[in-house]
Amino acid sequence: MTALQMAKLECANWQIEGCTGMSIGDDLKMALMPVAGKPCLLSQEKPCQYFQECVLPMAMMVNDPKTAQQYSDVAYAYRLKYATEKPSDRTCADCSNAVGPRKTYCPVCARKRQKARCKANYDSRG
Repeated sequence: MTALQMAKLECANWQIEGCTGMSIGDDLKMALMPVAGKPCLLSQEKPCQYFQECVLPMAMMVNDPKTAQQYSDVAYAYRLKYATEKPSDRTCADCSNAVGPRKTYCPVCARKRQKARCKANYDSRG
């Protein structure tokens, strides 16, 4: 999956004819970005602030492990390509995928571990 494919699936601004350019400012008011009505920046191999701030974090919120891994891979590749963060030298203790700061497990493995803990707690209650 590419960043553009993820944007087509998840970006609130995605339109076939171009970006709607809507954003929500720090004051929680809606505003038009300068890209309104223009082609998606990702389709032009350019970084998009809205995608970076509002769409990429979805990788941490998706319940389906396969989709979560795909989104996590897109986020990692996007951040490397546009140098939004230094690449992490840290890897997941279970699967060796890259993890964020102060994390031990990637989103997929963290979710698996949480489910296993919940099941163990449930089973121990009898």
